[in-house]
Amino acid sequence: MKRVLIAAGIAVALFQSVASAAVDEERAKGQAKELGCLNCHAVDTKKVGPAWKDMGAKYKGKTAADLAASVKAKPVHAAALKKTNDKDLGLLSEWILTLGK
Repeated sequence: MKRVLIAAGIAVALFQSVASAAVDEERAKGQAKELGCLNCHAVDTKKVGPAWKDMGAKYKGKTAADLAASVKAKPVHAAALKKTNDKDLGLLSEWILTLGK
């Protein structure tokens, strides 16, 4: 009985980790469009700013918070940052990180 409970606990923990790790790609894309990020960035192609796949590769192994801090540190992003919050910037950063795989 004890083994069954332990196995069930592990299964629940793994399921929750996978579920929470999923990124809402459509919402992230919508945020990018709404904030004007697509004026300077594209997923696959360098425009004014780097391609997001390149950013994802550059920040591979880092956290979404690391990427968000980098975005916040650049004055060129000031206007877009006024229109968003840390939660939504975090979502966009998480999505960008998935592109670098």
